[in-house]
Amino acid sequence: MNCFNMLKKYLAACLVGLAVSTTAIANDRFSVFYIGHSLMSDIPAMTRTLVESDRGSRFSLRQQEIPGAPLRWQWEAKDRNDQFEPHFGGRYDIHLSQGQFDTLVLTDSVPRGGPGMEAETVDYLGRIADFARQHRPEIRIYYYSTWHFLTSGTPNNSPYDKDAPNRNLKWRERIDADAKMWERIVNKVNAARPGAPPIKIIPGGTVLAALSDAIDDGQLTEWKSIRDLFSDDIHTNHYGKYAVALAHYAVLTGKSPVGLTSNLKDLWGRPYWNHKTWDGKIYPPMHPDTVKKMQEIVANTISTQPR
Repeated sequence: MNCFNMLKKYLAACLVGLAVSTTAIANDRFSVFYIGHSLMSDIPAMTRTLVESDRGSRFSLRQQEIPGAPLRWQWEAKDRNDQFEPHFGGRYDIHLSQGQFDTLVLTDSVPRGGPGMEAETVDYLGRIADFARQHRPEIRIYYYSTWHFLTSGTPNNSPYDKDAPNRNLKWRERIDADAKMWERIVNKVNAARPGAPPIKIIPGGTVLAALSDAIDDGQLTEWKSIRDLFSDDIHTNHYGKYAVALAHYAVLTGKSPVGLTSNLKDLWGRPYWNHKTWDGKIYPPMHPDTVKKMQEIVANTISTQPR
């Protein structure tokens, strides 16, 4: 009888745990505003697919995307009265002032580095954060750290990358050096606002660096080099974007990306795989083993980050 009662209690506890887990998933609602440029393109849509692959989760978004724009230029969009595509686009001052978004993700332009440019990022990251918190004090804010040109540290590096102190470092080495810069920037903004919820980092560049190491070590045999995840010297292709979206998912939700779908849709419901892109390229879906390994690498990378 005692064993039977213990079994009943155990099963009841399992059912309660299942109910709590299901409720937690069903109550996952994200309303995210993005401020960025082309290194953020497609990331919001992919992240939405990943989040909504969790049963009951919902992910709504708007984005202010200006190609190549620094945060200073993004901040000044209200002064220029910039207009954005109406369905998923929107200007930050109009939408954040309504207090309807619970999350803000933003990124600055690259090339970036040196005291002057770091100070500019600190300034405008702080301005936008203050504006968002003015209208919704508890809003969660994330700085999405990116990467520089694959040609960094070579004679073929971008002519725009001429002032940053780390410009002579090769791409992989520079990712690690730049990670310290992004940390300094975010730490300064947070330190100037004691008591406010800290801004956290979504380490996009660090995730790509980890994948680069894995490719070089032969762990991702579908690709020969990190260039296979890029469409040019700076922009990721659909494979690279998927990796970055996994990082966004992991940081925003606090969950492991292992086991997530790779069947992604854009904002209009069109598939990313086997579908012609704006520049005429077609990307076949990744092998399931590649997807699983990529997810594991991203999960491990995020779990070892300081924030």
